[in-house]
Amino acid sequence: MLAFDADGRVLHKGIHDSLLVALSVGDDGAFGLKLRSESGTFVSVVMNEVYDYNFSDICNESIVSDLFAWKIGDAPDAFDIPDSAWNILFSARYDPKDVIKIAEKRRKMHGELFLVLLSCSYAGSIAVICRELSVCSA
Repeated sequence: MLAFDADGRVLHKGIHDSLLVALSVGDDGAFGLKLRSESGTFVSVVMNEVYDYNFSDICNESIVSDLFAWKIGDAPDAFDIPDSAWNILFSARYDPKDVIKIAEKRRKMHGELFLVLLSCSYAGSIAVICRELSVCSA
């Protein structure tokens, strides 16, 4: 079972300062990330029943800072922070002035789903809306 801190940060050894070494997007609604920790072990992040996602400036071996996840109804607004989960999810797709309205619509439609944010120290972020999230060491 996943553990989170008060800010929604996923508490799993090996995420912070890991490298994003692989990602996969399946036509079956699955999305996966493979991270290599500083110790050389791998962490697998799997999201199933993906409703929406967006990449922002991601490249091979991006350095991961944190992985956050919230039920959409509990996700922080933080619309004034450019790299917040909602802003990354809608980046380059919607006018920034419409993000609050669109986020509220998603909350009403999909409040039981997760909003997931992979935040990188260098080279971007990934935001995903999904029904299931799992994180495990491989």
